[in-house]
Amino acid sequence: MSLELELFLLGLPILGLLSMPLSWLLLERWRWVLMPQIQPMRMLLFVAVAMQFLTAAAAVRAAVNHKLAEAFTWFAFAYLLPLQPVLTEGLAWPRLLLALPLAAVALVAVRLPVLALAAFFILPVAYPALHTPQLDQLSAWARTATPRDAVFLFPDAGRSRAPGIFRAEALRAVYVDWKGGGQVNYRKSFAEEWWKRWQLTMNGPIDLPQYQSLGIAYIVVQPEHRLPQPPAFQNAAYVAYPVTQTVTPLAPLL
Repeated sequence: MSLELELFLLGLPILGLLSMPLSWLLLERWRWVLMPQIQPMRMLLFVAVAMQFLTAAAAVRAAVNHKLAEAFTWFAFAYLLPLQPVLTEGLAWPRLLLALPLAAVALVAVRLPVLALAAFFILPVAYPALHTPQLDQLSAWARTATPRDAVFLFPDAGRSRAPGIFRAEALRAVYVDWKGGGQVNYRKSFAEEWWKRWQLTMNGPIDLPQYQSLGIAYIVVQPEHRLPQPPAFQNAAYVAYPVTQTVTPLAPLL
């Protein structure tokens, strides 16, 4: 590498590592209100980018020099981080083992560039389908058959993005959801309220009387968590119940 490229590829990850003590000093110690907006620790992405770029570059160089085993190993390391993005969680071996066939394909792609080009058209298929017919049906029902001020809760959704999509499509309030918690960076009061709601409703058994006291009108669960009472709506993926049984069921099984 040229000196300029060396400084760039080594300087960026060093800058990313330095963002951690910088964030601790400016945010945790000095409590500078501007820091949640700037989010200096986003620079940690430079560490990940440098790791993937340098391992992939080393793999390509080894492949060009006909060192296939070395190239395969470097390519496998390049794929490890996106397959195990949360390093503090337990190792996801089924996903990590995908690094081996991906490394093999990348090794072949060094010799067949058309295969690398095809990856740009194949990879988007791997993204999860966020908008599903079942979620569209649920949203349409809520938008047309429930009061505008009705509050919904998805108590078994976990970190799913479905509640947020439902909020946008159904035009109905959601009491709490994981994706909505992304706004905790901006206001301390919001962070406290979001965390309180998450702890109250998402970490325990379904409790309809408690939900009613919180102002929740409907809950939506997956079919395996259905309740022993008539639903207001159901399809293959979602079952919605009124928190109080004064609401007449509005939609049959689809």
